[in-house]
Amino acid sequence: MPLLSINFPMTFFCERQSISKILELAKNKYFGTVQEISLVTGIPSGKSSGKVKPHIDYALGMGLIDSIHEKGVYQLSLTPFGSIVYESDLMLNEPITQWLAHANLCDPVDGASLWTEIFTNWTTNDNRSTDLISSIAGIQKSKVRPLIQMYERAESFGRIGVLRKLDEGYSRTPAMISHEWNRAFGALIINSIERHFHKDDRKQISIPELVQVTQLPARFHWQSEDFNRVIQNLTSLGLMKFSNLVDPPVVQSLVPSEQIWATIYDDIV
Repeated sequence: MPLLSINFPMTFFCERQSISKILELAKNKYFGTVQEISLVTGIPSGKSSGKVKPHIDYALGMGLIDSIHEKGVYQLSLTPFGSIVYESDLMLNEPITQWLAHANLCDPVDGASLWTEIFTNWTTNDNRSTDLISSIAGIQKSKVRPLIQMYERAESFGRIGVLRKLDEGYSRTPAMISHEWNRAFGALIINSIERHFHKDDRKQISIPELVQVTQLPARFHWQSEDFNRVIQNLTSLGLMKFSNLVDPPVVQSLVPSEQIWATIYDDIV
């Protein structure tokens, strides 16, 4: 899918409860108009604006659903990621669920323009005010506000601290690297490899090219050594093959992402 436009939030930050209602519809391959979806879910929707369309787009950008929109009618279905979230974490309470959804929004090809502009260009540990965030991204401050609110509010993704509020602006926080989350990282990384490289029937991809095309480290606010550590963890799990016998080192996925998605919560205590 193309990148979601900068205007897609329509001033609304993401609410996890509304995402869960969209997932319930997608589970049943629901199709209907914005007004019909509003009536079924209780998500507010006015005549010309409302929260339904932004939350469909949020779920789409998060990689949780697929959506076909024709003649005002949406047809919704779950992705492999959305299916396991529906079964195991419908309210998106788990921090790793929120991190994966965040990382998908930052995807430079299939994510959201606003998230990509801000997070893939913020790889340092400097503090930034809202004015500076909007200025560097070249985006109006009012359009940045829903993104900021998403990482402040408990009913959204405030729990994971993607953005940490300080006396003077915000700082970024990296995703934790732990045994419990390795399978989740593996599913997303291998899914990125499949989408960006397997269509050209490529099996081995160099680490620098993988980083350049997918911006994966920036999306999780990892440094290069953090990303290499994650790759080594996935190699130990048998999900990927890593070779440093060539320069630059290359990786190869060994297990389809669809198979890994179903296991992403297995190691969480």
